[in-house]
Amino acid sequence: MNLFHKKTHYKMDMNLADKTLQNVFAACNKTPCTLPIDQLMLRRRISKAPYIHAITLAVCVLVLALLSPLAFLPPVLPLETVSEVQSSFMLESSLLQNSELYLTLSDKHIDLKRTYMETASGHRLSALGISDDGALILPYPDPPEETNIYVYNTNGQILHLLLTPDK
Repeated sequence: MNLFHKKTHYKMDMNLADKTLQNVFAACNKTPCTLPIDQLMLRRRISKAPYIHAITLAVCVLVLALLSPLAFLPPVLPLETVSEVQSSFMLESSLLQNSELYLTLSDKHIDLKRTYMETASGHRLSALGISDDGALILPYPDPPEETNIYVYNTNGQILHLLLTPDK
């Protein structure tokens, strides 16, 4: 017993197909078809094209719609803790927005006068302030370069962070 069935396609002669179609119309007492069978087959193939294009376009739009939330994710910054004198405060998250670096720290008592950034080229940049939600705001170096960030709290503790932007 053969479980695999080979599918075969039989081709019919166009003249024979046209005669068969005319005989069917005659048997049903209908007016005969004036278009040749090859034009009918061509119209059938052509009528599928707009649907195929519409389906392809719909799939592309669906994929773009599903991927669109990824465009609104904030960039992940390559910040790493270099050293901590005491583990009483540390970096919780970071966000780059409008050329400003927002650092959320576990300690909210930041000494803004002593907190600064030092770029690899030797520029020293002071902290800009604290946001409404308690994040430390620092200027993002332009052009981006490796930067040491020194964050002081009011207890005199220091958190040293290293920012290494992608090149």
